[in-house]
Amino acid sequence: MSGTIMPTTFYAKSQYYSPSLDLQVTLTYILMAPWTLFLGPLLALTPGIAFGLVMITRRIRRAATTRREAPVTVGQQITPRLDLILLPAVWMVAVFGLYAIRLPVAYQHGRYLMPLIPFLCIYGLHGTANMLSGLRKVKMSKAAAVWPILIAAAALLLWIRGAGIYGDEVKFIDDEHLTTAAWLRENTPSNAKVATHDIGAMGYFSGREIVDIAGLITPQAIAYTRDQSKLLEFVRSQGAEYLAIFPDWYPSLAKSMEPYLLHRVQADYVTDAGFQNMSIYRVPPALEGQ
Repeated sequence: MSGTIMPTTFYAKSQYYSPSLDLQVTLTYILMAPWTLFLGPLLALTPGIAFGLVMITRRIRRAATTRREAPVTVGQQITPRLDLILLPAVWMVAVFGLYAIRLPVAYQHGRYLMPLIPFLCIYGLHGTANMLSGLRKVKMSKAAAVWPILIAAAALLLWIRGAGIYGDEVKFIDDEHLTTAAWLRENTPSNAKVATHDIGAMGYFSGREIVDIAGLITPQAIAYTRDQSKLLEFVRSQGAEYLAIFPDWYPSLAKSMEPYLLHRVQADYVTDAGFQNMSIYRVPPALEGQ
């Protein structure tokens, strides 16, 4: 509870990503984020979504034509269902636009756009049903019969692919986050305070009090998320005795803390991929850390 209108996540993410906001970043996000979202079972419904968009466009044009050709009384609805059809689409465009302007990042499979998926599925299924109906009307019944099978097969293959990706990511969390949390639980006093940026698994499995340097549950940290030179001073001010971070997320801070390294996860597949393993440092006193 931060006492502000928006949750602390909003301010933390905005602060962290605000220096990188420009027109090029926004345009890149607009072009790339949808691909990230559709690289899964949703891809199988893409033709149906496209067909549904064409249908909606035609309905809008028909409504506009009807409105021009016939007088409309107050309160009269020419196409009662059109508003209901358009409302989710308008909401999705608004959500996508807000993220493009304020938080144009599409990591972790477009996690911030995932609330759009249920509505995209509805549009996709509705559009697919109408597309199949259209195929039957033009005497393409075989194509209409085969198409659902192709959709199901594509969805199944994409789910299998997704299961492999999910397994890899669970392994990463286990090897990096949970291993670090276990080390802290077994090698630090029960009343120790730990500063870290990934608070979920770390806080739950370590059993230690957490100072969140990303600012989600420690909003005071938001002012320092982009200033690594002052972040260590903030960590000290919060009474944290240990710091657990991915060094490549905080390169200058990690470099200055290297003499105080206590433990580093050994996961070779992470370093082979060009990333660094999570590391635990002892937070030095102010004079010693100067």
